[in-house]
Amino acid sequence: MQKVKGGIQIIKIDTAYQLCSNKEYYEYIYPIIDKRVKPNLSQAALETLAIIAYNPEITRAQIEAIRGVSADATIYKLLEYNLVTEAGKLDAPGRPTTYKTTDNFLKMFGYSSLEELPELPRYKLDENKQIVIDDLEIADNEQQIENKENEKEQ
Repeated sequence: MQKVKGGIQIIKIDTAYQLCSNKEYYEYIYPIIDKRVKPNLSQAALETLAIIAYNPEITRAQIEAIRGVSADATIYKLLEYNLVTEAGKLDAPGRPTTYKTTDNFLKMFGYSSLEELPELPRYKLDENKQIVIDDLEIADNEQQIENKENEKEQ
C-alpha cells in the first residue's frame, strides 16, 4: 500500500476495494464517527483466530483438537466481533458448521488477502514426543545466513 497525503485512501480487501479514511487521521476521526467497542482479543481468541485464518472452513471440533481446550466462547466472541463467519456445513455426520475469516479480519490486521499471512514454520515430533522445528528448514535458514555473510565480506 502506498503512503498517501490526503485524508482518504483506497484499500484492497480480497477481490474488492474500499474507500476509507487515512490511518494517520484515525485518532482524530474514530472518536467522532465510530462509537463501536474496539475488539479486545484475549490470547485464546488470537490463537483461535490464527487457526481459522490458516485453516479456512475448519470446524469447532478441529479447532478444539488443535488447541486442546473448548473453543465455544472464543468462537462466539469472534463471531460477535465479525472477525469470523460461518462458512457452511461439512459433509460429515452431524453436519458440523465450518468457520472462515471475514473481510473485517483482513482490514483489522492490514491484509489484502489470506495469501499475505506469514508462512508458518514446519514442526515435527522427536523421539521424546517434543515439538522441534524441521531440521531441513533450520539448515536452509543457516545456509541462507551464511550466504548473506559471504556476500557482505566480498
